[in-house]
Amino acid sequence: MVESAKLMPEWMKSIQAEVKIATDALPNLKLAGRFSPGIESRGIRISMSHPGLFVSQTHTDLFLDSDCIRCTGLDIGFYNLRFCAVSNSEIAVTDEQGDGHPMDPDQASEYVMRRMIDLLELRKRQPPYSRY
Repeated sequence: MVESAKLMPEWMKSIQAEVKIATDALPNLKLAGRFSPGIESRGIRISMSHPGLFVSQTHTDLFLDSDCIRCTGLDIGFYNLRFCAVSNSEIAVTDEQGDGHPMDPDQASEYVMRRMIDLLELRKRQPPYSRY
């Protein structure tokens, strides 16, 4: 065990686990990813790749609008996550093209990232292009 991990109290470990960005866990799926500032000032880019002989990559740009989060992905297309009130004190998002199921922040994060993971997995199963 790393010395600094021994010294960290349990309550700090739980806080650290709660705020850990999902891309940190991608190596467990043999994927790499990162967050970076987006093209617009109110946007971010999530990039994901499957390293190997034939590198496969994709990204999704997320832009905050007043009533939705606009999502535009490389080879994924675009979709909007609309804000909706779940209760007097709770807000969620729904994919306006999906089933309308409200998603909390963790579910929305999974939804965005799973679309990219599914695309990379599909590409991994397809044979690479041949020059013959």
